[in-house]
Amino acid sequence: MVRWGEILEISYDPVPDAIEFLARRTALERHAIARILELDGPSLGVLRWLVGQRNCDLATASMVFWRLLCLPAAGAQGSASVRVPLLEQIVANVRGKQYGECAIAWDGIETWEGISLIGGQPAEGVALAEELPAELFGPFAGAAPEPAVYAFFEVPYEEDDIFDSLWRVNPELVAAADWLIAKPADVWMTAVDELTGAHPEELLLWMAKRPECPTAVAGQIFWFSDPLFCAQQELEGSDRQPVPRDFGLLNKVLERWRANGFQPTDLDFRSYAQPAKYRDLLAKFPGQTDPLQIPEDLLDPTAGRPRTALNLHEDFDFHCISLHFGSLVPRPRAAAILEWQKYLGSRTRKPVQHNAAQPPFTDAKAELNARWRKFNLAVGAGAALMVMVWRAGFWQASFGVFLALVVAVSVVLSSDRMGGVRRITVWVLKVSALAVALAAFFRWIDFL
Repeated sequence: MVRWGEILEISYDPVPDAIEFLARRTALERHAIARILELDGPSLGVLRWLVGQRNCDLATASMVFWRLLCLPAAGAQGSASVRVPLLEQIVANVRGKQYGECAIAWDGIETWEGISLIGGQPAEGVALAEELPAELFGPFAGAAPEPAVYAFFEVPYEEDDIFDSLWRVNPELVAAADWLIAKPADVWMTAVDELTGAHPEELLLWMAKRPECPTAVAGQIFWFSDPLFCAQQELEGSDRQPVPRDFGLLNKVLERWRANGFQPTDLDFRSYAQPAKYRDLLAKFPGQTDPLQIPEDLLDPTAGRPRTALNLHEDFDFHCISLHFGSLVPRPRAAAILEWQKYLGSRTRKPVQHNAAQPPFTDAKAELNARWRKFNLAVGAGAALMVMVWRAGFWQASFGVFLALVVAVSVVLSSDRMGGVRRITVWVLKVSALAVALAAFFRWIDFL
């Protein structure tokens, strides 16, 4: 059976809306968005428009060039050779001095992956025969762009959906990674405590892969990943049939830990470790070895110095990051700043409590789904009441219930907290189809 949502998703072309959105943004905002767009498929049309603008900054054009030249496709988006015409266009524009002087800072490093791009090896299927202009090699100095998510501050929430299929990396993840780079180990540990309630596995894996990741943070991430559960799955499976290993985050930490790949630190992470419980688990399966083979200094870490008590929410950028991982950031920017200031005023500066019972924010998608479930239950109850009154012969009262239901539905769906135009459109189509089906059903009953 074909679903209406699938039809709408297949037929929707985000490129015109994305271009219209970018046309209203500043050069810095366009740069911030361009640095995390996919490089094939529909995104290629957006990048082509971007580098074709007279006010496109040289740093932005060069960044797009090196990303297109050096990075492989993130998914099955087709041949990388389709990038070549756009690469040649950028080279011609640079030679023609279309981009003028550089006014935006770019360090030549690919966001998230941390790859050095300038002068890098071309990706498979991408080749340019001509010599490259010196301007493409930088340096690129100027104003530093804000996180890409800030470009959406002054627009309705549904405009975020335009770029859903165009991102190479989730912008919330990139904002968090950019913020963490060059921060000390104490900040990393506190950030893990603050964000783990929203289950940011991709961000934690990024942290575990970073060359500067400290041992204490790696140990903290390891124990947050519930090695007790993973080991129990392995041990119980070995009595019956092999259980496939798919513990990516745990395995990454274990692999680097055994190779002494994490940066040494004197920070204490014993409060996260559970050596006694882990050994008790192993004792329940005599004769079997530790399936995770946890190194002793990771299983039972030695004492270290307590980390500095920090309130990361004193930083507006981190406050927005934590909200993006949990719920919606208030808009416009002035509202977000006001909410941040109120939050600071109501929060006392206390050390972070380990293993907090409940994180301050919940998952945004789960929150939205819960909101729709409550809405559907209320609409269903109102519709059932209307039908019962109507079938009982009180059509005037039924019409009153209908009007009240229309008003209530209109008020709720006009809120920007219901997930955007597309989700509301799908709901209206489904409800309309259900109403027609019910009308036909009651008509059939009346003729019996």
